[in-house]
Amino acid sequence: MNLALGEAAAVESLGGQIFEDSAVTGIDQQAITRVNTARGSVTAKYVVVAGNAYLNGLLPKLEQKAMPCGTQVIATEPLSKELQQQLLPKDECVEDCNYLLDYFRLSGDGRLIYGGGVTYGAREPGKIESLIVPKMLKTFPMLKDTKVDFAWTGNFLLTLMRLPQFGRIGNNIFTLRVTAATVLPVPTLPAGLSPKPCRDRLNALMYLPACHSTRSPVAVPSGFRIQQWVHGITRCAINWASDQIRKSR
Repeated sequence: MNLALGEAAAVESLGGQIFEDSAVTGIDQQAITRVNTARGSVTAKYVVVAGNAYLNGLLPKLEQKAMPCGTQVIATEPLSKELQQQLLPKDECVEDCNYLLDYFRLSGDGRLIYGGGVTYGAREPGKIESLIVPKMLKTFPMLKDTKVDFAWTGNFLLTLMRLPQFGRIGNNIFTLRVTAATVLPVPTLPAGLSPKPCRDRLNALMYLPACHSTRSPVAVPSGFRIQQWVHGITRCAINWASDQIRKSR
């Protein structure tokens, strides 16, 4: 959150304007592109699409190249200082190395925020606590009697190669889509494409390839339960890769 607030402040300090609660409903791409919202429109010579897993039909061809997924998070009741010290002595933000990873940290008011799991297709699970509490207790069994005060879910993008997607649609729409663990470091990368002023950075962006990223093999109709199927396909892929590595040794 602090990173997002800092980036917003940087935009405004350079004369940029931010309009909240104004979801884009359509993009009319022309030499001067029109971006439409429910209550008005904006015209711009260049457009950057950075909606990640929340495009909601805005650019169908782009959305075919990745899959939205959901991750679940819980927050415990405030913990004692002693328990906080026992859980995370250095007050660090932690992310494990599992394929379907867990992540956790302490909040400013002393709660443990613990997240993990995945729902393919970004479905809203019926009971978040039943998915995440067992994971939390496996990591921190001393929290077995701790109350969970909040639970929520959010979406992230899963590209086929699990790599960020930078690209260009036509000559004036640029896309930046990140996946899973690359969410934080990648969005600031385009700013480093050129140390020169913004106009030269746009010229550098023009050398990005047109969006030809591999299309996701899984289409996810609303409400379709594919989690077990995708887990099975993923496990088969991992086993195959492991077998190839063993044969090559």
